[in-house]
Amino acid sequence: MRNRLLALTLLVAATATAGSRDRFSYVYKHGGRSTVRIGGSFEHYPRDARRWSGDYIWLYRNGNGYLIRDAGVLAAAHAAFAHRDALEPKMREVEARFHPIERKYEALEERLDELSDRDEEDPALERAMHAIEAEYEKAEREVEAVEKEMDRREEIAEKKFEEIVIRAIDQGKATRVD
Repeated sequence: MRNRLLALTLLVAATATAGSRDRFSYVYKHGGRSTVRIGGSFEHYPRDARRWSGDYIWLYRNGNGYLIRDAGVLAAAHAAFAHRDALEPKMREVEARFHPIERKYEALEERLDELSDRDEEDPALERAMHAIEAEYEKAEREVEAVEKEMDRREEIAEKKFEEIVIRAIDQGKATRVD
């Protein structure tokens, strides 16, 4: 299933970036999770990449494909994303609080729309909607704030990661793959 998901992600990435300039792109697989950066085209991603098991970094840079399996480089890459990953439990927490509010908000909104379609009103339902709107907006702002922080941390991690893999290539810790 994970391989299918990765293949689908790469297919979407290849389609979305077709014709774009050739830039830094990668797949970082760690602990069963994959992080994909679409910086250019994935047309160079090896079709037989499924043969790679365990943790690895595949990247395409300056016209060349590379595979990195060096434990030190992988550990450094993992550390680069650790600050971002540390925020994931907080994100799950705020989303867990937001989703029930969102469902309630949408249900009330649907009921009010149905009444409006019939030119009817329900003052109690309108008060309930007004009350949930404030709660919804507050929860939504909280989700957005955590998303914004995750994006900020992602950007920092991406820069560190790129430095790590470029250094690995320069130090001969990456194998060319085509």
